[in-house]
Amino acid sequence: MYDRLPDTLFRTKRGICPCCGAPLPLSEDTSNLTCNFCGAKAVLERRLRRAEPEVQGAPLRQFDSHDHTGWTRTDRLRETYSTRPTCPGCAQGIDAPEHASRFACPTCGTECHLERRLVPPPRDPRRSTPRPRHPRETSVYDLAADDDPATEHLIYRLSTERDIDRSIDLAMCFEAWSFINETTARLMPAIVKRMHDGSRPLALALASAVDKCLCSDGTKARDTVAALEQWVVRVPAERELISSLGLGTALGLKLLLDSSMLAHQAGDHAQSVACLFAINWMLQRNYPEHPIISQILMHRMFYLSGPPLAFCVMFMHGQVSVSFRYDPKTTLAFLDDAVAERPILIPSLDHEQAFWCGHARDVADWNDRFAFYDTLRTDEARLAAWKHYLGPPEEAPPEFFESYIARLAPMLEDTRPAWQEMAQKRLEWMIRRLRPTPETFHRLVAERGEALPGNIRQAMLSQHPTCGLKYENLPNWKPEPKPEEHPQLVAARQQYRDGLDAALAGKKDDKEEWKAYWEARGGRPKSTPQVFDGSCEAPPPDESRRGGRVAAPRPWEPALPPDPADARPAPGDETAPTVEASEARDSHAGDPHNPDPANPSDPYAALNRGSVTLWEWVATLPPDQQEQYAPMLKQLEPQRAMIEAAIAAQRGQTPSANPSTPRPAPGDETAPPELPNSKPGLLGRLFRRKQP
Repeated sequence: MYDRLPDTLFRTKRGICPCCGAPLPLSEDTSNLTCNFCGAKAVLERRLRRAEPEVQGAPLRQFDSHDHTGWTRTDRLRETYSTRPTCPGCAQGIDAPEHASRFACPTCGTECHLERRLVPPPRDPRRSTPRPRHPRETSVYDLAADDDPATEHLIYRLSTERDIDRSIDLAMCFEAWSFINETTARLMPAIVKRMHDGSRPLALALASAVDKCLCSDGTKARDTVAALEQWVVRVPAERELISSLGLGTALGLKLLLDSSMLAHQAGDHAQSVACLFAINWMLQRNYPEHPIISQILMHRMFYLSGPPLAFCVMFMHGQVSVSFRYDPKTTLAFLDDAVAERPILIPSLDHEQAFWCGHARDVADWNDRFAFYDTLRTDEARLAAWKHYLGPPEEAPPEFFESYIARLAPMLEDTRPAWQEMAQKRLEWMIRRLRPTPETFHRLVAERGEALPGNIRQAMLSQHPTCGLKYENLPNWKPEPKPEEHPQLVAARQQYRDGLDAALAGKKDDKEEWKAYWEARGGRPKSTPQVFDGSCEAPPPDESRRGGRVAAPRPWEPALPPDPADARPAPGDETAPTVEASEARDSHAGDPHNPDPANPSDPYAALNRGSVTLWEWVATLPPDQQEQYAPMLKQLEPQRAMIEAAIAAQRGQTPSANPSTPRPAPGDETAPPELPNSKPGLLGRLFRRKQP
């Protein structure tokens, strides 16, 4: 789902990233934007539609990814290639006013509404389809970062395997972090699709790959979140995917809010609260990202309702498991915007639990706060600033209290009851708390006397019984009433509580089903299956005839010899190999455990014929390049010494201290017999001796 931009956000040149939900500044010169948090691209678009009746307090509309009718690049940021918006009534081009969102078409009079949104560029679906690979491709050095043949072949087998038990065994390979890479993130759509095609235990097993990719950073996490979008916004959605998003970073926060909102609209409060429970878990795991998470939650409050809105308000009030306090300037600025965009939020924002700032430290701090107060535009925000933000410092010179009371005293006679009540409470607090009572209060009592409100006279008499005021007509003590929220917020909190128990019960059911599956199978297998088992591999890469990628040799191995089949014989050449010989050679080539020495096209036989040790290869390098291999050679020294000792024991000789000692010449009768070639592998390639 993509967010539209509220008018206040557009006027202040702020947008909301369509991928992660983080606020980002709108550029003055282009509508192509890049999010500073997740790095995703975004494009600013706009369209005109017929104006619809607006419901007071209703959240702003959201648009899904399939709604592309009438959207064009915006021209508000001076894009030269954009087109004019057309009237939805007469299709006439219109030059919309700079800051207006509703206006009438000058041609036909149709009431138009201008909407803006940020959308990500489209993705290429072809890169998310796995294909079979061959084990020989794993030795290629110039592969792309997101092209690991073993990982892609594992995902291909998972996509094509229909047996649930074998699929779960393959899914257990993701328990090893070696299969968590850019290839897994790129092919995540195929993994998530398999989760929905199989049984419930298979979905729980494949969730490990999703969890680990989301716990990573950069491309892996971003591609995984993008792959989960179309599945998590469904109702009902896979519970394991929702839980997995809670294990990741704030990149998945917007997606969880979208899923929670859609589930609430569909009446599934269990899924809605499950998404919010995942957000709570995300808060506990990503403490450094609390500032960006707080910004995303705050700016999404323009659109939300039901349990998601209740959760955001609870987060602002410090009522979730991880307490985060907004800066009071941020809260007041948001309240200033909410007066026009979402009025039902005003009682929750103008709340004592939404502010955690205390009174000013000194006069300079108070002057800075009052300067910010002058930038507020609405009475609701200015009133909240006086109640929660503009408290006077307890230690200040008399001149400060003179100017402070000069600002508050006229509010005692204001025609708006809220301002009168605020001024009375502020003056009463100062009388009861400040020691000594500033002289300006005594002058205020002398000027107004019994005309002062009852609570101010009562506070003055409690501190100064001989101040000259009378004890008659003083108000009785009443408890401070609790701040009341909007009825929609009260109902949203109740929906959140109702869905919380159902969401926790669903997580408990998943754990019991996962445990019951393995008990039915007799426990988990001791090992995971081989990725390349010879049953569904792709054909070997054609290294010369078809222009395929050639398996590059290691630096210490010789290049593979050319395939004799490339040199096609002339017509009538009797030395050309027969068809039967070619088929036999091709069927035998490529077996790493049974190389054919007589077959020059077998790459493993070629490796066995000309391998050198790693030490020999390093010795051929310039001295400055040999230093970078010194740590690796030192790490392999115990294995080398053990192998040399075993060879010496077999030959009855003392092991050589230098692995690169020159070997005897061919035909030397004093030379010890050569050991048989070892199987191809790391140590096999490192310690094989050259053959004559």
